[in-house]
Amino acid sequence: MYYRSLCFLPHPVVPTCRIHSNDHYSKEAKNFKRSADEMKEKEKPARYYELYLQSGLSFLLAGYTLELKQDVNNSGVMYTGTNTMLQL
Repeated sequence: MYYRSLCFLPHPVVPTCRIHSNDHYSKEAKNFKRSADEMKEKEKPARYYELYLQSGLSFLLAGYTLELKQDVNNSGVMYTGTNTMLQL
């Protein structure tokens, strides 16, 4: 108990919102990306950039859910792929 009082690290924060499965976020991200790819030829850049950003955020959430499952290798792959995709 004495050691605990000397520790300056914050306690882990428990999310208060519902966290969906990795598959849910991956499907959502793929739908956003597919929509952005289709709009790329027709729309202004601001509109499809927004969809790419939403896709990237969904991929990041998918990676986070993998981390929660202690699947660090696959979450790293997810983060790397997201970084590559967002380099417009």
